[in-house]
Amino acid sequence: MRPNARSMLALIGTSIWLIFTISLVSWWIKFSLTQLQRIEALQVSEASDLARFHRMLMWEGGVLILCLFAGAATLFWYVLRERRLRRQLQLFLLTFAHEIKTPLASLRLQSEALQDDLGSSVHTPLVKRLISDTARVTLQLENAMLLSKLEEPTLFFEKLSLSSLVDAMRVHWPEIEFELKRDCFIHADRRAFEAVLNNLIQNAVTHGHATRISLACEAQGRDQIRLRIADNGSGYAGNLKDLFILKSGSGSSVGGLGLYIVRRLVRKLRGNFRPLKTSTGFEVEICLPGEAA
Repeated sequence: MRPNARSMLALIGTSIWLIFTISLVSWWIKFSLTQLQRIEALQVSEASDLARFHRMLMWEGGVLILCLFAGAATLFWYVLRERRLRRQLQLFLLTFAHEIKTPLASLRLQSEALQDDLGSSVHTPLVKRLISDTARVTLQLENAMLLSKLEEPTLFFEKLSLSSLVDAMRVHWPEIEFELKRDCFIHADRRAFEAVLNNLIQNAVTHGHATRISLACEAQGRDQIRLRIADNGSGYAGNLKDLFILKSGSGSSVGGLGLYIVRRLVRKLRGNFRPLKTSTGFEVEICLPGEAA
């Protein structure tokens, strides 16, 4: 459920709770006063006690209604404040990431130009490391932006060629050997699906020390494709479900934020995602709308 929808649901729920409780208390006070009036009409000997009960009901009922109004006002205030703080935080993250991505892109272009100029110099490995670190920081910024908008993404579905996406990955990951066994067309948002591929590759390189990524897809039913992405890294020997749980400090562990975002984005793209248990490397299966080439 989207954050705006949750906030609206909280406001509606608070309003319903307030109306229900005020109506219930009002009915209780009216009913009690009516019963007292009927008893007074009988002219019983304890008339003074009845008058005291009447005043007690009026005061206690009034105080209870005021407390209910105060509680409802507090709930409304907390819901509106949480909604405002979330918007401010999202705006800050988007502005910060936008301002940082431009100089990072410039830094990477200059580093690549410097790498071409140096050729086989002794400083070339340092420049390659700079390019790799720049790409990693850019990916983390992209993940932060996606995470801030994950509940309410604006997706534009289009027909994407897997081979063209792999060619783009070759540019961004020159140290990785890509193998495309079969091409296909995917109906997805380009930015979201590129984030899925980039995070899977980042995970393979960082945690599995992979040097080769293989991709294969096949038709599965009508207007559906099954894409398998595997690497030649060290893999993961633990419970595969633990890879996709977002925990504090998970940036230094296997999986973490990247794979968490992968799973959420695949769901937003109307697909299914699951890791596969293999003896070597790490392999995942993604089912998405699409067609075989």
